[in-house]
Amino acid sequence: METAELLGLRARAKLYNGRPEGALEDLLRARELAPTETEDAGWLELLADSHFARYELSAVGFAERSDAQQAESTYRAILDRFPGYNNVGWINYQLARVFLVTNRIDTAVEELQKALLAPSIIAALTSYCYERLGFIAFYEQRDAQRALTLLETAVQTYPGSEDRGWLVQVHLLRGRILRDTHHMVRAIESAETALKIALSIRGEAKPIKREALFTAAEILSRTDGHERRVIEIIEQFLRLSRKPQSIDVTWSRAYEMLGDAYEQTHQHEHAITSYLASLQYNPYHPWEVSIYTRIAKAYYQHGDFDLTIQAARRGLDVAQAENQPVEFQLFDLMGSAQYALGLYDQAVTSFDEALQRVPAVDATFSKIKQYRAYAASHLAHDPVTG
Repeated sequence: METAELLGLRARAKLYNGRPEGALEDLLRARELAPTETEDAGWLELLADSHFARYELSAVGFAERSDAQQAESTYRAILDRFPGYNNVGWINYQLARVFLVTNRIDTAVEELQKALLAPSIIAALTSYCYERLGFIAFYEQRDAQRALTLLETAVQTYPGSEDRGWLVQVHLLRGRILRDTHHMVRAIESAETALKIALSIRGEAKPIKREALFTAAEILSRTDGHERRVIEIIEQFLRLSRKPQSIDVTWSRAYEMLGDAYEQTHQHEHAITSYLASLQYNPYHPWEVSIYTRIAKAYYQHGDFDLTIQAARRGLDVAQAENQPVEFQLFDLMGSAQYALGLYDQAVTSFDEALQRVPAVDATFSKIKQYRAYAASHLAHDPVTG
């Protein structure tokens, strides 16, 4: 019996430290040693929590559905067999989370409402429930205002003695909702609040700090005037992150945002380096043509006209290979670079391609048409040019 108790304690520590696989091994071993003593509500709660944690932590595409099912059946068993259990509220909450990940939204809401009224030894349970209800209100019910109200309640009811890292997640969620509903000033305030809390946490806490930095950069990058702050935040994110050895879409996106911020602050060389790094970390970037367009623009702004043409042609090659539509900007940039190099016949061809794609109402239309005329005029005076 003593060995089974020790295994249970070790399992709890492993679960707390993000090792549910090891926790389950210890719990099943404890059950073999003391089958009758390991059937109380507390032990079953730990078993269910471990199954659900393993389900949540599984790599995308490899999650064992049986873990979610096992967690659900065990939580239900606790509610049936131990209705007077002093942590029933937590069981309701966890059961709601199982329902949420298995797309039973209405049932999840019902269980969260039960959790708010049930006894629990978890000091922050009320906040946890309001946070999940806020998540559901926005992402499932598309009620942004109610979601924000629920999240504000979650923050207000969160005990000051609890882990502040959880508050970071709530403020980031609030920031994402405000961003997606185009309330950018308030979204930035939420992101900065999350970042301030995250960076104030003592110790490593690197994962939560990285998430706060990355999300804050994404929100800030949506509005003009925050480019230098974006650069500062992303550089801090990169310092806190281990350099990937292969494809990493998060690093790719970070460098893409960094490139945009550098370009908007006229740091063209840094922008080019960042855009190329974005493609390095995600060679299958869904917006690869757009990245090459931005690279070509940065080269052009820096006065590197040969490299502008190379980048534009690379973008065109990618578009053709992947059967993607080509925006007029690529041909406009290539034509402008060719014009600057005195390649007027090539410039005329590129500007013609751009004019076929740019809407006549676009402000750029008249500019392209004008430069096409300039290039044609040079050819008329010197037909050998180019």
